[in-house]
This record gives sequence, C-alpha cells and structure tokens, in this order.
Amino acid sequence: MLGEIFNWQFLTVTLMSAVGSVGFSMLFRINRRYLPSVAIGGSLTYVTYYIIEVLTGSLFLAGLISSISFSLYSEIMARVKRAPAVIFLLPSAIPIVPGGSLYYSMSALIAKDSALALIHLTNAVMIGIGIAAGTVVVSVLFAAYRGARQKIYASRAAKNECNR
Repeated sequence: MLGEIFNWQFLTVTLMSAVGSVGFSMLFRINRRYLPSVAIGGSLTYVTYYIIEVLTGSLFLAGLISSISFSLYSEIMARVKRAPAVIFLLPSAIPIVPGGSLYYSMSALIAKDSALALIHLTNAVMIGIGIAAGTVVVSVLFAAYRGARQKIYASRAAKNECNR
C-alpha cells in the first residue's frame, strides 16, 4: 500500500508544493532567510493533506488536519525564527487552496453542466471550510496559551513584589 501512495508523482507534487510556497513568498517579498522554512511548510501541508485524503477519502478532514499541521508549524517557526507567524502561515497554505476545484466549477457552469459544477464547488467549499476551521482552532489555542502564560507571569511578579 505504501508503494502505491508514495510514488514519483507524490514526490514531484511534494517538491512543487515547496516551490509554489517559496514562489508565493517571493511574490510578497518575504525575507530570503525564511524561504527554506516556508518550503518545508508547503511540503508538510501537501504531505499531510495527501495522506489524510488517501486514508479517509474526506476532503474536509484532509483540509482540516493539514490546516492544523501548517498552523502549528507556523506558530512554532514564528517562535524559532522570531518572526510573525503569518510569514509562514500564508505560503504554507498555498498547496491546498482549492483553486483547481473553483476553476473546474466555473468551467462546468460555462459549459452548462450544473451537476458537475456543483460537485466541484462542493469540493472547494469543503476544503475551504476545513482550512478555515483548522487555522482558527490553532490560532485560538495559541492565543489562550499566551493569555494564560501572561497571567502566570503577572501573578508571579505581583507575588515577588509583595515579598520585598
């Protein structure tokens, strides 16, 4: 089974995911020192998406879990590289943005094939909702963590001030 999943096409698309993420970063003039990390994020996103989609067959679940993975990666890299998380978040999301599904749905609408258009549009919406949900979940968890950590530091500082 692994031989069927991990083949040359998979490796090629994984590499192109990294290249696409880097290209998107360069388009928006992200500092060059972050490009290797962005490439890893793009590859991680695609690999996660592909594996989950093959194992479950669910586009929503693949979008959700891959979104959680690139959001976590972005938050971690933001701390490691001391940079804003958005530098890693947006380019890492590029490999799974459902642009192809949107294109095919519009193409089917122009060809007056509303059934096919609805299928492609549904796929795009499912992936998009999964991406949004995963990103929000990780963002809320990290915001709560930061808030809790600040309260702990504030209470320790107040306690130390009282002991003086």
